[in-house]
Amino acid sequence: LTGNDVLFLDLADVTDLASFRSDVARLGGGASVFFGLTQADHEDNVNRTLHLAAIVLWLLAGLIALAAVLVSIQALARQAFVESADHPVLRALGMTSAERFASGLVRTTIVAALATIVAVVVAVALSPLWPIGLARVAEPSPGVEVNVAVIGVGCLAVFLGVLVAGAATTWRWTRPA
Repeated sequence: LTGNDVLFLDLADVTDLASFRSDVARLGGGASVFFGLTQADHEDNVNRTLHLAAIVLWLLAGLIALAAVLVSIQALARQAFVESADHPVLRALGMTSAERFASGLVRTTIVAALATIVAVVVAVALSPLWPIGLARVAEPSPGVEVNVAVIGVGCLAVFLGVLVAGAATTWRWTRPA
């Protein structure tokens, strides 16, 4: 080897890196020996880069969830308001406020179930597009993925979120004056 040659070594079988480095320096006969980045250094760099991207994606997901919650609350409140025009007639027919609330909750439950189904279908359908950026290059198994734990938590969050939002708006328009 001349002074400007570069040698790449696989250090998979090296058990003591410090003694390996000293042996290489001794064999180099006084020539400067530079050891580049280790696999751990590369992993640290990649993890740092992906961590920032992950934080940005979490923030984006939070903003999308907030927008979805606000739109859902507005739509459910508007529907409860429109239905409240029938409440005097239903009251005159003997329907209690609890029964009117229960009838509104049936509608809300159906909407929550449909929203959950749509969320699952969209999540599975878009899974081949993720991850993005550098993480996509590092992804060992790209393609459709159904992570049951994550989808289960998402289903629960969507269903309960829509149900609570709908119940709150329905209660507001069906409670006794």
